[in-house]
Amino acid sequence: SNTLLKEFSYNEIHNRRVALGITCVQCTPVQLEILRRAGAMPVSSRRCGMITRREAERLCKSFLGDNSPPRLPDDFAFSVFHECAWGCKGSFSSVPLQLV
Repeated sequence: SNTLLKEFSYNEIHNRRVALGITCVQCTPVQLEILRRAGAMPVSSRRCGMITRREAERLCKSFLGDNSPPRLPDDFAFSVFHECAWGCKGSFSSVPLQLV
């Protein structure tokens, strides 16, 4: 089932895929059966096209935009100390990034 692009119709997704030059490869009967059993395809499906993960990410990004993780503040720093039952010890202290 499509949850990530559920706001978009099959035709919108298909047309965007074609516009981006992303081609589908027909899956084998064995692959189709695996997808059916996993619940990714309806039992009534007779065929399925597949694209690479990279192409799927590119297609999704074209609909959803770039959801980059937030940037850390320039003065972000942290310290860590570790000591465990096996005798390992360690510490780490970061310093804020100094942009020149």
